[in-house]
Amino acid sequence: MLKKLPDLLKFLPLLAIAAGCILVSCYLIRHIPELSKSWMIKAEHPSNYRFTVYDELLKKYIKDGLVDYKNLCADPRLKTAVDDLEKVAPDKMDRKEQLCFWINAFNLLTLKTICDRYPARSTFDLSSDLSQRKFIVGGEVLGLQQIQDRYILPLTRNPAVRVETIFLISRGSQGYPPLTDHAITPDTMEDDARMAAYKFINDDRNAFYDDETLTFYLSPLFKQYESIIDDKVHKSVHHFAVLYMVTKKPVKVDALMVTKTYFGKMDYTLNDTALAPIDEKKKSEEENKATSAAKTSAESTKQKEEVK
Repeated sequence: MLKKLPDLLKFLPLLAIAAGCILVSCYLIRHIPELSKSWMIKAEHPSNYRFTVYDELLKKYIKDGLVDYKNLCADPRLKTAVDDLEKVAPDKMDRKEQLCFWINAFNLLTLKTICDRYPARSTFDLSSDLSQRKFIVGGEVLGLQQIQDRYILPLTRNPAVRVETIFLISRGSQGYPPLTDHAITPDTMEDDARMAAYKFINDDRNAFYDDETLTFYLSPLFKQYESIIDDKVHKSVHHFAVLYMVTKKPVKVDALMVTKTYFGKMDYTLNDTALAPIDEKKKSEEENKATSAAKTSAESTKQKEEVK
């Protein structure tokens, strides 16, 4: 048997080629509709593109970074916004325009992917759609992961791009940065990025300093962006988070006793308004207001009856 092993090894390259051909064939068969359609599309190459329809949808269905999926999914303009991307190729745009284009496209296509599977409670319920589903953008067949890895992340590594821009990428769950309530434009991108970073970091679910145990926890998302943050600001992710954190006591990251770590897991709950976490403080305040209003109304009614 051992003597025959060298002879068998000779066939490994052929087996590898055969396996590769099978995988390519499976991919082509699975995505024949998108590939066939893309071959017939004559893409335009504008110098800029404003996501007008997408912007209208965000303004109507985004509240505090969460999405009103129930009504968004029923709005025909969502399909219109996605269909409009098929003919728009951003290759003639400047760097800033391209980055805005790809971030908006990524977030829009994420919404479309979720709506086509809605109702769902978690991005885990979407099967493999978020990683394997294909769309046509500018005549090119692309998946969400390809858009992020091939276009968005390389563009964010440009020295002229603020590191906070990575917080404009939303992936449909509450563990990721919240969506803006408008489409990103070159004029708003830097301010939107800073605000997105501020909101994400000042959510205790994403960044929390336990001053009793001197432990500084961050979302696992920071692990994914660790190399980008280090390359651009030459700081650890914990040091970077401190720049945006608003706390009663200062977080002394350099103190020897501070333990820098991460939360155990991401929150993959859908970023749906129907699944929003309950703010007990806000709920209590609203209940107090309602009680006070009811009491005032009862007293007013009583006074009116006494006058009569």
